[in-house]
Amino acid sequence: MKSFLQNLFDLSFDNFIAMHLVRVTFILGCGGVFVGLVELAGTQNINGEPAFWLFGFPILFIACVSVLRVTLEMYVALVRIAENTTKLVKMKESKEALWVMRNDQTE
Repeated sequence: MKSFLQNLFDLSFDNFIAMHLVRVTFILGCGGVFVGLVELAGTQNINGEPAFWLFGFPILFIACVSVLRVTLEMYVALVRIAENTTKLVKMKESKEALWVMRNDQTE
């Protein structure tokens, strides 16, 4: 199995690296949502509003993280479809090659 860096710089694009990056992307995205919401609260002068920090912040955080999660799951599904399609094509090609080899041996 190739290393991550070999797959990253593979110019034939035979190997998918999205599955390795999705966890890191989700964690960084959650941190970005948190920082963004804190910045939003700071620019809107609601630092002293306890209602926002008790109710608004968690609801907005969960909503934003949910959208991020669903988006990443869609990308993961697309990559898995591509991986499985690649495997099916290789299986079909190997079966056709096997069939040709068998027919060549019988002649």
